[in-house]
Amino acid sequence: MRGAREEFQKAANHYIQKATESEDSVNFILKVMHDANFVSGDVECLVSATLNYVDNHTPYFVMSKSFVDLSVDLLVLILQRDTLHQSLSELQLYLSVLRWARQRGNLDTSDASQFDTVEIR
Repeated sequence: MRGAREEFQKAANHYIQKATESEDSVNFILKVMHDANFVSGDVECLVSATLNYVDNHTPYFVMSKSFVDLSVDLLVLILQRDTLHQSLSELQLYLSVLRWARQRGNLDTSDASQFDTVEIR
């Protein structure tokens, strides 16, 4: 089993290094990120490689169709990063998160408390 995990990590890491700005690449990155959260063992190199892809391709990543498929945990992990690509404006990121929330049915525009920024520091 250990050999299979190492081979998968090697192959996935190789693919991630060559990944482009395409929907297929984003889908693969999301799958690896999601699976890495549920796999026991040493997968730090995969998590690091996927987050590096997100950092380098942030504008494309957040505008992709697959962005709305992120789990809450992965979305928070990405949003907490200080290394997202600088060409992405805060407004673009905000609008992408709104699109994510709408897609998941978590955004009620009639509820003003969802837009209360008093506690944001």
